[in-house]
Amino acid sequence: MKNIYFLLFTQVIFSQLQLASFYPTSGASGGFFGSSMAIDGNEIVSSTVSINGTLTQVGKVYVFNKIGNQIIQSQTLFENDVLHTDVYGNSVDIENDRIAVGAPRQGLNSSNTGAVYMYKKVNGNYQFHQKILSITNDQDDRFGTKVKIFNNRLYIGSNNNFYVYDLVNDDWILSQTITLPNVNSLGFAKILVSNNQLLISSLSNGLYYNTFELSNNQWVYQNSQNFNTSLGLFLYDSKIYVVQPQQFLINIYEFSNDNWVLNSSFNYTPTDQMFDKIVVNDSNIFLGSNSYILQMARKFPVKYFKKDNNNWLEQPNLYGQEPFSGFDDYFGSNIILEGDSLIIAATFEYSFVPVPTGRSYYADTTLSLNDNIPNSFYFYPNPTKDFLHLEDSFINEVRSISVFQIDGKMINTINSNFESIDLRNLTKGVYFLKILFNNDSIITKKVIKN
Repeated sequence: MKNIYFLLFTQVIFSQLQLASFYPTSGASGGFFGSSMAIDGNEIVSSTVSINGTLTQVGKVYVFNKIGNQIIQSQTLFENDVLHTDVYGNSVDIENDRIAVGAPRQGLNSSNTGAVYMYKKVNGNYQFHQKILSITNDQDDRFGTKVKIFNNRLYIGSNNNFYVYDLVNDDWILSQTITLPNVNSLGFAKILVSNNQLLISSLSNGLYYNTFELSNNQWVYQNSQNFNTSLGLFLYDSKIYVVQPQQFLINIYEFSNDNWVLNSSFNYTPTDQMFDKIVVNDSNIFLGSNSYILQMARKFPVKYFKKDNNNWLEQPNLYGQEPFSGFDDYFGSNIILEGDSLIIAATFEYSFVPVPTGRSYYADTTLSLNDNIPNSFYFYPNPTKDFLHLEDSFINEVRSISVFQIDGKMINTINSNFESIDLRNLTKGVYFLKILFNNDSIITKKVIKN
């Protein structure tokens, strides 16, 4: 039986996540850092893409290590045979000291046959290990558009077929080729694996998702469904979570009788932000986006939901640290959630023409800023008609307080005299205050102006 949950008038606010920003500090090239990302344990890989069609701004892949509360770059990956037109780093993944990097437009005479570069950790550093070329070698096969490593198996999408490789005697060996009739672009948009289920995207009169079940170490086709969505879909614990931005709705499906069946739904606060990214774990859901309807540049929000007694409760939006108001930072244009580790890319943040570098953020979803700052931190009165007062023993640790409209547009930033904040010039409504501390920690507070 389908259950419908509505989040209308009540909101339980949990502790806010603590976001740590990072970006390449060595060998930086290309732009839109965070275009593809992956995480495994304490290691993160992220890529930039080539811009301006020049070798001086070719896309590369960067390896980072999480050390305490810091994200430190350890390596830059790039090969001598890569051209700026190859789209090296279009897709990346990491697992068990192996890294996969797709270069789907590599090929002689702009043939776009594609290739995948495999790396292996040796003595603490990643070294190039194997190059896997397009199987068909067809024009525009774009082999390596998407790559995925899961349980020591490598999955590669292309324009023609879908490929599965096994690690045998330290080399990646083709073990299965998946082809579906009247279907192309298998795994072009998404490759999702959970338990014994594989979900890969395809194009056939629209975007479809094809489900396979593992049997005798081979993937067996089960069904194809169109979930009335583009990319806002995630497979987790044998459930599919689908965001429907035009209905402000998240649908949850379970597999039954060879079909994905709608089991439950819940809505979120209406907005013109077109959320087309969703990631899920046991306790959290995050929504990201690449676009909005109203033509007003803004800091992009990431929607955040926390599970409480089987109900998904909407939390205050998360925001990046883009310093310029009225600027599209694309915070949430790419989101990765692996276990309890969350990475959010803001591919246009700290952008300076003609090289938009981007920045990404890391958070452990089991921790929060309130684990480090006492719960005595609060504003009063809230709601307020004029002034908001801060009462907190850590007030000397506050670096700045920024005021945001509910659509993410920053109104102003306060850098001193935090004890009393003047809100008299604001119209009635809901606002968010982003408090930045001297240790780069951030929390967000919702304020109601009467």
